[in-house]
Amino acid sequence: MLLSCDEFTDKDIAHWVILSVQVCFAGYSLIGSAAMDRGGDPFVFILYREVISSFLMVCYTNYLGVEWNIEKKYYFQFALCGFLLFINVVGALLALKFISSNRFSVFQPSIPCVATVVSIMVGLEKGSILKFVGIGIAVGGAVLIETWDTASTADESNVPLGTIIVTAQVVAQGCLIVAAKPLLAVYKPAIVTSVYYCIGSGFTLLLCCSLMIYNFDSDAYALKGDLYIWLALVYSILVATVYAWNAISWAGSHLNPSITTAYSTFQPVVTILLSLVVLNVVITTSELVGGSIVCLGLIITVYEQYRESRDDYLLIQEVEKLNDQHLSPGFEPDS
Repeated sequence: MLLSCDEFTDKDIAHWVILSVQVCFAGYSLIGSAAMDRGGDPFVFILYREVISSFLMVCYTNYLGVEWNIEKKYYFQFALCGFLLFINVVGALLALKFISSNRFSVFQPSIPCVATVVSIMVGLEKGSILKFVGIGIAVGGAVLIETWDTASTADESNVPLGTIIVTAQVVAQGCLIVAAKPLLAVYKPAIVTSVYYCIGSGFTLLLCCSLMIYNFDSDAYALKGDLYIWLALVYSILVATVYAWNAISWAGSHLNPSITTAYSTFQPVVTILLSLVVLNVVITTSELVGGSIVCLGLIITVYEQYRESRDDYLLIQEVEKLNDQHLSPGFEPDS
């Protein structure tokens, strides 16, 4: 017996939602990179992005009419999610100051590996050979895209330090998805995202204000007066932050952490397609092969998610059937 359409509606939508997030992030990688190339200060950019995004998330949560009643027993968990977000956001920024974007990108597909291992360790989901195979294939395809025919990394100033920072960033993002999962079972996705994002932005605000004391540049805080940089900031706030992180939370309330993060391996593929459409960049052999491998891995991983959900549903149906038989009049247990 298969699951009913009603049973699968939200989960089906969640897959498409989390895929749309990768499109948003891929667009941000292209737009944000161009903004930095035009002289935008990364710390100022991220300060504006975090503070304004937090304000809009709070407004969105209030618009939905969600109550801000957080029980004290969840304070630490929300604080942990906020700190992990801070490490993820600032870690990505700092890592790119010491290592090349190519080396940085190679580490990102390992996020689903971190999330899967941690999720299984804390008992949020079950491990299976097929799940590990699917994620491994997707990660391998993403790494292939980033490492095949890569450019020189002569711009790297401190590879050991940059590697340590990007490792922390990857672990933080994987753990964030796992840490938020139990909260999503208690609170609405909008309130979860708003609370931990505001906490993470608080950490970011403290860091940026500390840097501002030692080096204040009015031109940098005006984003060089460049319209493109301001438009990139608007995109990063509305699309790559407010929508994307709320979408991650909503999808995460319906999907396991391993599935939620597995789609991050699709980001290099989306970036390639956007580069082709927007910048008219020719797709290389490595990108074509790697993208195909990523798609294969995602298909295997999603199928395993479906199989686990189907088995759980059948088990529940069997238990309910036995309970109905036990409670029915004239029921006699086997001797």
